[in-house]
Amino acid sequence: MRLCMFYPISEKVFLICEILIQKTLLLKSYYLSGIDEMIEHIKMLLYKTNETIFDSIDFEDDYIYQDPLFFAFFNKPKSIPYNLSQLIYGYTSSKNRLKKISAVTDIHGRVYIPNLGWFHTKETNKPVSIVSQSKNYFTLYHNEEVIEFSFEKPTYVPNTKIEVLKYPVTLLAPFYGNQETPLSVEIERITEQKKEALYNAFNLIEKCIPEYYNLLLLALRKIVIFNTDTTLQNSFATLSAQGVAFFNAYQETYDEVFFIDDIAHQGGHVIFNAVIYQGASFFNIPESTAIVDAFGLQKNVSEVHHGRDIRTYFHALYTYYTSLRCLDACLSQEVFSTKQKHEAIGRIGFYLRKSLLDLSYMISKNGESKETIIFTKKGLAIYREIKDSIIQLYHKWKEKTNLLTYDAQPYNFTYSVFLQKNPLFNFKH
Repeated sequence: MRLCMFYPISEKVFLICEILIQKTLLLKSYYLSGIDEMIEHIKMLLYKTNETIFDSIDFEDDYIYQDPLFFAFFNKPKSIPYNLSQLIYGYTSSKNRLKKISAVTDIHGRVYIPNLGWFHTKETNKPVSIVSQSKNYFTLYHNEEVIEFSFEKPTYVPNTKIEVLKYPVTLLAPFYGNQETPLSVEIERITEQKKEALYNAFNLIEKCIPEYYNLLLLALRKIVIFNTDTTLQNSFATLSAQGVAFFNAYQETYDEVFFIDDIAHQGGHVIFNAVIYQGASFFNIPESTAIVDAFGLQKNVSEVHHGRDIRTYFHALYTYYTSLRCLDACLSQEVFSTKQKHEAIGRIGFYLRKSLLDLSYMISKNGESKETIIFTKKGLAIYREIKDSIIQLYHKWKEKTNLLTYDAQPYNFTYSVFLQKNPLFNFKH
């Protein structure tokens, strides 16, 4: 933490920093254990699909098998035209690369090859052949005729290996809306508009809470910024495309504060997907248990809990924790303008209300905690860190956030609504 780096360290502060580092390392070990299991699963699926595939790609290079499109490929509906040779082409050395592969252009005439880049053509929704002439020289054919194309290398968050997908990717299309009713989202324009705010947000997380930034570097492989009505699709992450964080930047006013919050939140889902990949070692009860049953809640307690199970509950608590910690760290480092402080504190109050409500469900009517009933020793260590941190942040921010009004706030924090109820001129910072 920056506190340890830049200020005289008392014994108490040093101890606090050491505890935070130890807990981060514990979570990292759980993450690495979970991702190792995911990688083994992907390798097994690849071998079952093509027994000679490891003649082309390095079996020992686990970086390859963390590409989210491997997860998406094995979860894709049959209607999506995407072949395995296209998926592995960019991870194949020029020595082992197939001379020719088949692909299908998308509605914009593009072909995306992971770890290689984008081929832009004028041929939309057409089968094409990509022929490798040398390491960095290709020819494209449609119906055995050479077609013109331009090539664009991948774009990355500066100083990271996290790719920003500037255009739609066919394999990821089913994750917007649902497979029965796919949702069209805008990506290219909104990415160009918001990418600097995204980059700034990563820089601020690195500066203000480096231990979490380092976890993000481990977990995130790709990012999508998209734009659609949030009532149709929220920002999200999914185990079926493990390693991608999807950010719905539909509000014009979204800046670094939004992205810090959403990177923390959706990145938290990606991290936690791996941490609790084998849920049985974290829960004493089936992870699919509905929270209304796990906590003995009334069935109509809240529409928010419709369909929520204990695994989803744990995920939600962890992402409240990550958003709160990142926003708090940035406020503590004084990196925001007055307006941004106003929004960040508003977001903190919003998440404190949600997370404290979720924590309250753990207490039975007679005042006893159900945490040891719900969680194993491993799960309990994470849960208690989340709980203690949220309570600590509540006491830190309650004087400011208890004065705030959250009337008319939708499910997702909306600053324009917050600003109407909590004018900036009343803000004491």
